[in-house]
This record gives sequence, structure tokens and C-alpha cells, in this order.
Amino acid sequence: MIPASFYGFLAKHLQKLFGAKIKAFDWILQEDFILNRLVPDNFIKYPYKTQFPIRKVIDMFIDKINNEYREPYFTWIHVFPPHIPYLAPEQYADLFNSSQKYRTGQSQDDLVRPRYFAQEQQPDADIIRARYDAFIRYSDKEFQDFIEQLEQKAD
Repeated sequence: MIPASFYGFLAKHLQKLFGAKIKAFDWILQEDFILNRLVPDNFIKYPYKTQFPIRKVIDMFIDKINNEYREPYFTWIHVFPPHIPYLAPEQYADLFNSSQKYRTGQSQDDLVRPRYFAQEQQPDADIIRARYDAFIRYSDKEFQDFIEQLEQKAD
């Protein structure tokens, strides 16, 4: 079950962003919303590791459609990668920069986001960007595999 505090946080920010223009946002806040079925209880916390790798999210979804859903339906799947921390699996980590710096969420969190780096910090910004690019490459490959799985199911 998603913590009640998350619903309050979400409602507050949706109201702030959309004001009176948003009419039916509370469907996402309901306990029977599918998000509660797909997301583990400990979901709302900042991870210093990739707590929800794309493969895990995809596997959960594939399991749901294999075992629970027989009729057409709409689903929205959100994955955390490539959001910070930029921690691609090892086979992707050195694709764009082999430096050993900034390979943990904690070390990345201690930095200011790269667009705010001063000129003398450019080498660090380049490493962070390389970590991000590697995470994008990983994410793209996982999404490609997901689409292939769906195409196989459709055959």
C-alpha cells in the first residue's frame, strides 16, 4: 500500500500546478488505483541504488498481463531510470567514461546538478553526463526488450 503521506504530497502539488483547471485528478489517489497493485510498499524513498530497475518493473507488468488481465485495457508504466542517481548496470557503466568517480548514488547526490557546475568543475560535470548517457543506453535497451516481449505475446 502506498503511504497516505504520498497521496497528500501528490494532491498538494497537482493542485499547485493546475489549480482549478484540474477536475478529476483524485482517481490516482484512490486505494483501488492500479498503482497500489504494481508498486511495493517501500516505494516512496530516495534510493542510493537503482531500487526499481527497469527489468523489475517490466517483469512485474508482464506477470500481471500473463496472470490477471485477459481483456484489452490501458496501462501506464513509469520507470525511474534514467533519473538520478545515474547507476547503470556494470556492463553499461564504462561506455562513455571509465572513471571510477561518481559510481554511487551518494557520491552523485553530493554534487550540484551538472548544468550549475562552474568552469573548473567541467571534468566532474562530464563524468556525471557520461553516467547519465550510460543510464540512457541501459534504459533504451531494456525498453527495446520490453517491446520485443510484447510483440511476441501478440503473435
